[in-house]
Amino acid sequence: MYGHDLGVDIEEQRLMVERDQLVGDFFSEQEIIQWEKLSDYDKDNAFFIGWTRKEAYIKALGLGLSLDLKSFSVSFDENEDHLLSGDNDKWRLVPFLTAPNYRACVACPQQAKTLSFFHIPELGSNDLFKNVQSPNKVVVFDR
Repeated sequence: MYGHDLGVDIEEQRLMVERDQLVGDFFSEQEIIQWEKLSDYDKDNAFFIGWTRKEAYIKALGLGLSLDLKSFSVSFDENEDHLLSGDNDKWRLVPFLTAPNYRACVACPQQAKTLSFFHIPELGSNDLFKNVQSPNKVVVFDR
């Protein structure tokens, strides 16, 4: 997106033995309240939804982990596309599909009205990214 900040995070969804500890260490009080209302089954998906949203947001800000992850809140609901606290009027958090068993999120400014995703064909066996599995996605924003 020309002239705007953008953050993307992609995580492999896997069994996280330390999941509850990570939530306690890095998620805000508002997020922990949401977390405690979830069933164990729902927590598996919710963790990666929340984590990819948090990482995409801090990447968009260009601050990385220098920003305390407890200083803002995101939703674990895939249908919500905004921050629950922080600069919630400035940012959208949009999940998108990648390869099976992966979660992904784009953090983009609210003024990005249209998100377009394009499939990139698999690369040849001699290419640098030969282990990247299809379907790969690229995010393009309309100005």
